[in-house]
Amino acid sequence: MNPLSKRFFDAAESFWQTADQVKAHLGAIVDGPPDVADRLTEAHQAHEKARAGLLQAGEALATRMVEKGLDATPLLRFLALAEAPRPENSPREGWPEAKAAVKAAGLGGKSIAKPELSSVSKAKSSSRDLAEKHKINHEALRKRLERWRFEHDSGYIEVSNPRRNEPRYLYDETAVMPVIEDVRKNETRRRTNSSIERPAKK
Repeated sequence: MNPLSKRFFDAAESFWQTADQVKAHLGAIVDGPPDVADRLTEAHQAHEKARAGLLQAGEALATRMVEKGLDATPLLRFLALAEAPRPENSPREGWPEAKAAVKAAGLGGKSIAKPELSSVSKAKSSSRDLAEKHKINHEALRKRLERWRFEHDSGYIEVSNPRRNEPRYLYDETAVMPVIEDVRKNETRRRTNSSIERPAKK
């Protein structure tokens, strides 16, 4: 599942769980343990925090759907219900439609509009350029950058219609430096372990 949708579904799960906790403590308020009132207060606070996370994730997702020309109406209807202040009004109604709309959208985790090459001057190094400059394995760096792109919206650009043997992605070296350092550390660690395990020649 892509990061944007996963964030929304995780937030929804937290919302349901905290709503159920509030209901459980409300049900025990008469015959429950002495500290049930304190537990209820804590449950309410957790639920409001979960509600805020749900609304934030849902609004970001709805914005992405609108940008792609997709119908975000079921999701927006669900978010409107989720703003209800009482946990007992948790919007189970409307959730199946919202869930289906999000899954059908198939949204990616990155920005919709990809900037042109000339608009992001810092993103000018290919993975091979970076590997050669920092003297690390290109294939290892390329694979790590693939995962990094999936989790980041900036720090790189995708080149439109690259020519043969030209890179599809260009990176801002500063933005991806943590990835470069991590690859370098892994290579150093492997070389160190290899030298330790290899018996010395007599």
